[in-house]
Amino acid sequence: MLVTLSIAYADEVSFVASAPKAVVVNQQFRLQYSINTHKAKEPRLPAIDGLTILAGPFRSQQSSTQIINGQVSSSNTLVFTYTLTADKEGEYKIAGATANINGKDYTSNPVTIKVLPPDKATAAAQSSAQQQRGSRSSRTADPT
Repeated sequence: MLVTLSIAYADEVSFVASAPKAVVVNQQFRLQYSINTHKAKEPRLPAIDGLTILAGPFRSQQSSTQIINGQVSSSNTLVFTYTLTADKEGEYKIAGATANINGKDYTSNPVTIKVLPPDKATAAAQSSAQQQRGSRSSRTADPT
């Protein structure tokens, strides 16, 4: 019996920045850059005015291989994580970072982070928690 495998690799490069939409003043948060290949150099960050990088980059890798009906697909993801904090409230836009991926330069998406004062953040979290509790208690089970 002869088994033939065909291997599919994604040629399209994905370089994505992610961060929380809102944080509290002096709260630590993560800024992550995900790249869908292991052949990438550390991203070059833009100037980040008003935010302080406390640590990073921390580099992690993920690999996945699937074989379905003799078709092999493989994915690799490289993640660079930075820990940041903000000293004062406001809205901060972090421009796209640049990374050399497979010999070419790519730019990630920009991210915007809203930094809230501690009292508003606490009120927003309490309001959100109350809404979630209210929506849970108002749900009814669907009889089957």
